[in-house]
Amino acid sequence: MPESTGTATLVTGGGRGIGKAIALEFASRGDSLVIADLDPDNAKAVAAECAERFGVAASAVRTDVMRPDDVRSLIRFTVAEYGRIGTVVNSAGVFPFAPVLDTTDEIWNLVIGVNLTGTFTVCREAARSMVETGGGSIVNIASGAGSMANPNLIAYSASKAGVLGMSRALAAELAPLIRVNVVSPGPTRTEGTTRAGAPLDTSRIPMKRTGEAEEIAHAVAFLASDEASFITGQTLHVNGGKFMP
Repeated sequence: MPESTGTATLVTGGGRGIGKAIALEFASRGDSLVIADLDPDNAKAVAAECAERFGVAASAVRTDVMRPDDVRSLIRFTVAEYGRIGTVVNSAGVFPFAPVLDTTDEIWNLVIGVNLTGTFTVCREAARSMVETGGGSIVNIASGAGSMANPNLIAYSASKAGVLGMSRALAAELAPLIRVNVVSPGPTRTEGTTRAGAPLDTSRIPMKRTGEAEEIAHAVAFLASDEASFITGQTLHVNGGKFMP
């Protein structure tokens, strides 16, 4: 493994899609990486790509963000392996489509559990470590569904609206040591959206196209960087103009 920088960037849901693009973006900037994903094979493949393409230290850790013990183990591993956590990006998420009358308790609990509770658990456990080691930056991934009405995505919309509110509260409480911001993607072309049959409608997007995962990653890297050192509690909408708050 290449030598660690002594500080790691931790990306949950980093095994594919937007999370993978985010991991590769930070690797291209020279960061050591910890890729956390429920699928260990995907996580290992991304970690290997980060190391091979950019010469950075990168590790893969199988993590279920719905299990607090998994999250605590992830934080312990990252600190033990790399020294400290500089940046956390919460990209783990699920987005099953279902009309409200067909949204079962199981669907609701899964989506809220992964997207909102899982994000909170990672933020809490990472923040405990980051406060002890001088602070850092957290970037949570929300969605335009958290700000606009989206039929057939009630659980997903609720979870992402929760991420927006939670992130503002975290930013207020954890400042000045830890900055907490949100990137809220619009329709973005990934393997996941294609496989899930997500309707990537461009008719209401002024830029007349969907986003690319790499464009979301650029926004995340900016918010985590020193160039955004006076930015906290903010949501950066990366959606081609579909939603303009």
